[in-house]
Amino acid sequence: ILLTDLSMPGMDGWELTRQLKSAPDTVDVPIVVLTAHSHASDRERAYAAGCDAFLVKPISPSALARAIATHLDGHTPR
Repeated sequence: ILLTDLSMPGMDGWELTRQLKSAPDTVDVPIVVLTAHSHASDRERAYAAGCDAFLVKPISPSALARAIATHLDGHTPR
C-alpha cells in the first residue's frame, strides 16, 4: 500500500498515481491519498488518476486504519 499526498514538490500525487497505475509492476498497489485538498473536483481527479482511497486532513487514526484494512484485505504482498 502507498500513502501519498497530492501536493508534493517535483511530481504531484495525481501524476504519481497515474504513473504507478500505468506500470505493470505497480498497477495493483493500493494508493491511499491523504490530503488537504477537500474539493469534490480534487477527489474526482484523484480517483480518475487511479487512487483507491481519498482521505481529507485532518485524518482520524480510525479512518486511516479502515482505509488501509479495506485495501489490504485479501491483498497478497509481492
